[in-house]
Amino acid sequence: MSTVNVNRSKRECVYEMQLEARAEEVFPLLCPVREDDWVIDWKEIATLISSGSGVAELGAVFQTQHEGEKPVTWVVTRYEPSERIAFVRFGEDVVAGLDIVLAEVAGKTRATWTTTQVGTSEAGDVRVEAVTQEAYDTSHVRLELMLQHYLSTGEMIDAEDLHRRTDTPAH
Repeated sequence: MSTVNVNRSKRECVYEMQLEARAEEVFPLLCPVREDDWVIDWKEIATLISSGSGVAELGAVFQTQHEGEKPVTWVVTRYEPSERIAFVRFGEDVVAGLDIVLAEVAGKTRATWTTTQVGTSEAGDVRVEAVTQEAYDTSHVRLELMLQHYLSTGEMIDAEDLHRRTDTPAH
């Protein structure tokens, strides 16, 4: 085995959501298919590749592709209903792990999202080093608002409402 560089850039970011719902209500929504229901524009970027059940399960594979970018492939690597789901994401020059742990207390759920990214090339190192906790927090505040709105109403939040509530672009 050859070792190219054992010191590639690595970054871990953590965000904790406080959701007004039980873990058994939250968990099924952490799925590449169910995210169509609550994540703005998810339908335009996500494609399920492989799943025996048609939804998230251990070993399920899906892809996301933002306009002008190459596809990113995701694999469900851990699947513990109402407790934990984890993914590995393979993109151009970066591999990332996403681990979401749910903890329910008094009918409310704390969802801890941990993303660890590793560059697989010099270009990937640059991308990983550009990641900040502040940017991660901003994107996850948006996700939290989208998820909480759906859990409360059963409907996707309006993009303009989300923009007003977060002072961020609608897309």
